[in-house]
Amino acid sequence: MSMRLKLILIEIIKITGMYLEF
Repeated sequence: MSMRLKLILIEIIKITGMYLEF
């Protein structure tokens, strides 16, 4: 996997984590 895909996945995980907190 390219570094870009990894960074995008990390950002998605962070966003989903913020949504799960609510």
